[in-house]
Amino acid sequence: MSFTFTADKSALSAVLASVSKVANPSFIALFGYVHVAAEKGKMYATGSDGDVTIQMPLAASTDDHDAAGLLPRVAIDYIAKLPAGLVTVKIDNATVAVTSGRRSASFTTAASDDYTKPSWPETEPVEISGCELAAALDTVLFAASSDTARAVLTGVLFEADSDKLTVVATDTYRLSAQTFPLGTSIAETRVVVPAKALSTLRRFLVEGTQVKFSADFPAASFVVGDVKIRARLVAGDFPKWSMVMPSGDGMSIEVDSSELSDALSRLALLSLDKVVRFTTGEGVVTLSAAGQDIGNGDEVIDATISGAAGEAFALNAAYLSQALGVLGGNVTLTSVGGLKPIVLSSAANPDLKMVQMPIRV
Repeated sequence: MSFTFTADKSALSAVLASVSKVANPSFIALFGYVHVAAEKGKMYATGSDGDVTIQMPLAASTDDHDAAGLLPRVAIDYIAKLPAGLVTVKIDNATVAVTSGRRSASFTTAASDDYTKPSWPETEPVEISGCELAAALDTVLFAASSDTARAVLTGVLFEADSDKLTVVATDTYRLSAQTFPLGTSIAETRVVVPAKALSTLRRFLVEGTQVKFSADFPAASFVVGDVKIRARLVAGDFPKWSMVMPSGDGMSIEVDSSELSDALSRLALLSLDKVVRFTTGEGVVTLSAAGQDIGNGDEVIDATISGAAGEAFALNAAYLSQALGVLGGNVTLTSVGGLKPIVLSSAANPDLKMVQMPIRV
């Protein structure tokens, strides 16, 4: 069975590029292809790696109303290099033929019969402001782990309670949790969504968008306009993040995040493991770093100190710099002593809770 459609090259290439970013044949060879389908007068393109699936509408004309085919990556790359204009694609069980003006090429493909179409959660979705969700993801995604040995930490916890949603990410060295109002009631929910799915979703969250979110094990779905993203939920017990937050009074340092970030970028050059030591004084904090066979250095920054001066702790400068990029403005670092987590906070975002583990030096 053959399947033919025609589309504007720029629009076609943009959609194929978006969905092919998640297409990955690591486990199943067919996931290396992009699935295109005509259903009830509409066309869609779908990319998947088994864990994350994205489906986007395709602005194309076709006489087929119930047909599908697979585009190999080489065909997608070929279409991307074509000049502006109309492109016609014909797919049969073994070949993809691409024609544009006086240019034509054919590519070997696989049969689409064995491609597993994604199933979407059937639970009633809740609507979330795209801007609110985008802002929340921007404050936590950096803290998600890339270590697949602890798969649950490669995801982001979605914890809903009444009319609030909290998103949390941690790699055990740092943790970031952002809470924001939903504007509507939602059933109690606690699921872990792969960070890579949320990074894909983030590309579509622009001002004015609304996200329809639903979760029904083993998957969650996010619908933004005509774009649908399905994520296989991460199994496992996500850490009880609220228990990580230290309690009690401690010593705090309030500094300008830009000044601190600049100092960290310089001092990190002196330490292979990016360790920077903080020592408080009267109205100042001294940052120091040293590396064997490299050198040493220190910088003094004006700060508002609460608690006993003269206390010290050390942090990973690279991790702290990422956190500062999220917090912005004036930031406060609070230590309750010992090797308990350092709390990072900003008055500009009181609903953001962030901690970083200190380093024994």
